[in-house]
Amino acid sequence: MPRTITKEWTVYTFEELTEEAQAKAVEKLRERRASYFDEHDRETIGQDIVYTLAEKFRSPGWDTFGAGDFPGIDRVQIDGWSIDYPLYVEASGALDRENAPALPWVDEIERVDLEAGRHYTRISVVEADPECTCTSDPYAPHDEGCPTLTAPRLSEDAEGAMEQAVRDALHDAAKAGEAEWEYMTGEERARDEAVDMELEFEEDGTPF
Repeated sequence: MPRTITKEWTVYTFEELTEEAQAKAVEKLRERRASYFDEHDRETIGQDIVYTLAEKFRSPGWDTFGAGDFPGIDRVQIDGWSIDYPLYVEASGALDRENAPALPWVDEIERVDLEAGRHYTRISVVEADPECTCTSDPYAPHDEGCPTLTAPRLSEDAEGAMEQAVRDALHDAAKAGEAEWEYMTGEERARDEAVDMELEFEEDGTPF
């Protein structure tokens, strides 16, 4: 029930407010939440970005850990990101069949190198060298049919598909970070906090 602070001032719980006052309370709480961005927020959003990237790559552990305790993607580092315009993730390291098995690998691709730039990630598809089976001497002549001489070259389509898959995963990771911040500052979160934290308000919905 409403609690009287002074003869002139009474405070209310969120559930005691009228529908109109609740709407104002939610608006004020969202404004207050959006006005600051602390280290905890940054950590939470960063965890969502890494976890989403791992999910897209199907990196080991993505299906057994949550975003909060995921240990990270082996040999990949997130150097920066933005969830405002423009959306981006800056990543560095290397992707291969072990840490990113969901990517469209073909025999001609050995790995994908990532280099963090300013507001972007440079993606370089590294072509695999065929293994020589005819000699252990690099200066000896190769037998006819040696795979080093006969291996097909990486096609532009396969290279393009790999680059696009990595680019899409990075974009989806940035979008996940954006969605987490929208939830943090959204109506649902504000209503839940108002009730769960037993916040108090003036009759018109102004936070006390």
